[in-house]
Amino acid sequence: MKRAYRNRDLIKALDPDDYLRIYQLTTLYDFPTDMRVGLNLAFYRIFAIPHMAELLVRSGEIIDRPKKRAYDTGLIMYEIIAHGFDHPRSREMIRLLNRVHKPWPISNDDYRFVLAALMVVPLRWLDRRGWRPLLPEERDASVRFYLDVARLMNISDPPTSYPQAERLFDDYEAEHLGSSDAGRALMASTQQIIVRHLPKPLKRFGPAITSGLFNQPDLTNVLDLPAPNPVLVRLIDTAYAVRNTATRLKAARTESWFVPGRPASSVYVHGYTLDQLGPEQAGRSTTL
Repeated sequence: MKRAYRNRDLIKALDPDDYLRIYQLTTLYDFPTDMRVGLNLAFYRIFAIPHMAELLVRSGEIIDRPKKRAYDTGLIMYEIIAHGFDHPRSREMIRLLNRVHKPWPISNDDYRFVLAALMVVPLRWLDRRGWRPLLPEERDASVRFYLDVARLMNISDPPTSYPQAERLFDDYEAEHLGSSDAGRALMASTQQIIVRHLPKPLKRFGPAITSGLFNQPDLTNVLDLPAPNPVLVRLIDTAYAVRNTATRLKAARTESWFVPGRPASSVYVHGYTLDQLGPEQAGRSTTL
């Protein structure tokens, strides 16, 4: 069983200042599927902030091209995670993020909330459904990774510790969480992405499954999702418990799941190049 904990033990042996490598081991090696789910859930939280949801609807990307937007968002982030901040591919992705966000009236507080969501929501998911407990070094690495993102995107006063990120995230949601036509439209459009791997007979249960993943009634209510069903939540927890037991019996990953340029679903059947990521004509467009 100790074979499963190889990467955890490697993290323990690393210098905390090697936070990029720690974040890579957590995200790309030990929790590849869970971190993808967690990062998606962090992004969906934006839909429950009315003024941010309205801005996303105005951009047209999520409504008109939900699958491409979803895959592009993930690929951009994983390019940065996999390569670190000094690699040419990462630098191009940071330039892309700055280009597509610059024309829009996004406040620094909104940026800080998104950063906090990316720091906190995936790790809360792992706390609930991950196959092993997180180390303090992994929480610190998540914060320090996104502090680098904040620096490169000129976001001021970001949270500098995990407890601070949690407070910022929770306080912002307590003040701004709300229902809106825009948020409901974004969630409805995104459902096709969430249920894409479900067997066809189960796809109609997509909204209920999404609610079970969130398991937060105030959030699902403003997104026009059904209230979390306790039975379904227990079934989801049971499925993850079985998965986690199997994971603990396997050897740890020694290679990253992410391969730059790889095929990605039906969006990039033959793989992708960096200039394909983001909105059309991202270099000249004002589209998010």
